[in-house]
Amino acid sequence: MKQKPEIISGQILSGPQFNEPMRVETVRLNGLNAWVVGFVGMQSERFRSVTLSRSDLDALTIY
Repeated sequence: MKQKPEIISGQILSGPQFNEPMRVETVRLNGLNAWVVGFVGMQSERFRSVTLSRSDLDALTIY
C-alpha cells in the first residue's frame, strides 16, 4: 500500500534541513517510506531536490 506524504505542491515549510523557508514544487514516492521533494527557496529562489523519510517529514513545520 502506498503512503501519501503530508506535503503537497504549493505548501511553504521549514525544518532543520533548510536554511530558509521552502516552497514545495514536486512530490513523488521513492520507496516505501521515502519521497523525493522538489523545493524552491523563498529568498534564494534556488531549486533543490531532496529525498525525505517519514521522520524527516515529521520534523518539518508546514505553514
